[in-house]
Amino acid sequence: MNKTILKKKIILVGNRNLAVNILNFLVQNKQEIVGVFCHPDASEEKLRNQLALKKSAKNYGLKIYQPKGLRNEEYVKLIRSLNPDIILSVFYKFIIPKEIIEIPSLGCINLHGGLLPEYRGNFPGVWSIINGEKYAGLTMHFIDSGIDTGDIIDMESVKIAIADTGKTLYDKLTDAGLKLFKRQFLLLAAGKIKRIKQDESKARYYPKRTVEDNKINWDADNLKVYNFIRGVIFPPYLGPYTFFGKDKIEVAEVWLKERTNYATPSGIITNITPENYVEVSSGNGTIVIKKIKYKGKIIKAAYYRGFKIGESFET
Repeated sequence: MNKTILKKKIILVGNRNLAVNILNFLVQNKQEIVGVFCHPDASEEKLRNQLALKKSAKNYGLKIYQPKGLRNEEYVKLIRSLNPDIILSVFYKFIIPKEIIEIPSLGCINLHGGLLPEYRGNFPGVWSIINGEKYAGLTMHFIDSGIDTGDIIDMESVKIAIADTGKTLYDKLTDAGLKLFKRQFLLLAAGKIKRIKQDESKARYYPKRTVEDNKINWDADNLKVYNFIRGVIFPPYLGPYTFFGKDKIEVAEVWLKERTNYATPSGIITNITPENYVEVSSGNGTIVIKKIKYKGKIIKAAYYRGFKIGESFET
């Protein structure tokens, strides 16, 4: 940045690559990081991937905390003793209680992975694709006692490409989030942030998704099926799945095309292409399954031996 940023005492609570990128930016701009709160250690690979912030903070020699939540008087006292000017939350899964929100003099700020107030709650990027949105984005906002309800500081939008998945959109949002933070941090440090009230009439809240939520409904409109499948593709997490007999088949790569035979019920394998893709009828079109994940391996769809034209997936 061209202008000098006032040095502030900051607590960063966070997770994932965006939190790491913001930490790097703060260190490079000589901010005083008085504590970094990370998620607890985990044994699962998909959860270990979330601990990049801990590794970065350790490399910088920063004080690291890994509580299983902040609704604890011990951590309220600790954070009060650290006397931060700002608390920054970046994809942190634990609720920050009112007692902590009120501590920093310049505010408790969140980077939320969706455009507010329409995309409050969980997995807003995934839901943006499922809902067929043309744009997704992030919101920088003050934290209050609600869930993603605080005053908006600024937003950054990204275009959703027709081939984007939940994972590729997440990567775009990671880059956009750093851009948003850089644009506003100079004003935040100077105490010159503008606050915009959220329009409650436009608010929507999305709950946590479960494994059962990822099951494909082949009866739905073709574009809706396609958007659902690509939105839920987010390795290393469980992606969209369907059943072929007793086998659970996870879809790893997909495309869509117009349907020619509308007499065919949905969920039927209508073609196996020379590229070893499997074409499946949906409510009013055809879904092209390019790759699947089966028994832990990503393979071309037709390499699964059981697929035959005329056979069906569970609808």
